[in-house]
Amino acid sequence: MRGTRTAALLTALLALAGTAAGQDAKDKDAGDVRDGRFHNLTAEQWTDLLHYPDSTVRRRAADAVARFGMPAVPALIGALRDPSELVRQRAADGLGRIGSPAVAPMTQALTPADSTVRYHLADALGRIALAGQKSPGEFKPIAITDAVTDPLLATLTDSSRYTRSAAAISLGFCGAEKALPALTETALRDDSSLVRSACASSLVRISPDLRPVIPALIQALHDPATSDRATGLLTRATPVAIDPLMAVVRDPNESAPVRARAVAALGGMGGPGVPKFLEALKNPDLAVRRGAVYALAQLSSAGVTAAPALLEATKDSDPGVRAYAVLALGRTGDTTAIPTLLAALKDPDARVRQEAAAGLQALDPIDRNVSAQVGNYSPFTSPPSQGK
Repeated sequence: MRGTRTAALLTALLALAGTAAGQDAKDKDAGDVRDGRFHNLTAEQWTDLLHYPDSTVRRRAADAVARFGMPAVPALIGALRDPSELVRQRAADGLGRIGSPAVAPMTQALTPADSTVRYHLADALGRIALAGQKSPGEFKPIAITDAVTDPLLATLTDSSRYTRSAAAISLGFCGAEKALPALTETALRDDSSLVRSACASSLVRISPDLRPVIPALIQALHDPATSDRATGLLTRATPVAIDPLMAVVRDPNESAPVRARAVAALGGMGGPGVPKFLEALKNPDLAVRRGAVYALAQLSSAGVTAAPALLEATKDSDPGVRAYAVLALGRTGDTTAIPTLLAALKDPDARVRQEAAAGLQALDPIDRNVSAQVGNYSPFTSPPSQGK
């Protein structure tokens, strides 16, 4: 079969080359391919040119053979093993242009392939899925089945971070809900920031509020190896993660580090959590109040809405709550808080005084009266009211 195809190719090349013969003729015709002058070769002839010594010819052949659709898929999958990176890229592009009809053989080729081939196959699958989403009238969307997701999930354990990343991105473009647990685990534990970022993006693409994976992320707060990454992901789970995180903060049986991470996640969530945080400022549990006021201190957008509750929080019995309340007031931009911050300059706690001085400078840096009073009190010495 191979000999027949090669003979047919040589016949076509000789015919196109006129009087030239032998390898010289084939080389001339390959030159014509490089120049883009061959438009009438068959799929078999282009497939044979995928094995030509010149990588420019092979790259042109990879481009051209894709227009024949499904018959070209085996040849293009084979071209993913080409020594030239440009040829491999063109082969992956070609598979992407063929689209959904090529998905089944591509996913079948994923598992036995080497890492480089798996990378290009995963990348091409992602392109096909994305094209189906962007132009559903032109490209048929991928049917998300186990036959598609399982090989991609297996590729998340590939030795190459680039291949793992490509698989993660493709799973996101496919919208594969089945992949959420594996993407979550990989986003938390993979040793490559490239892969973790790809997994996190795909998690949000598949489930924008991360609702299905919130329990796993909260559990990951308990593991020092994953807690920081889980905290970062939980900040994206607004507003559905607010109540579960507040439950962690309220739980007296939780360790202090876990409660602190829950507080940090709440603080990174932004405006949607403000009503919950204001309510929590009245909670008798100190950890809950600290968590709420810390979260508000991260949100300059809380502004006037939070100011009354923050003013009240500056009277809290806990210096940590008072310090964060003063910090939050300084970030609101609300100049009506200046008298309260001036009073906080006399707080017995050094940190409260320090935050009050910084807040006053931020709210009104040119007011001479404010500047004078700030200058009179050092956050590192006891205020005058403490006396001898």
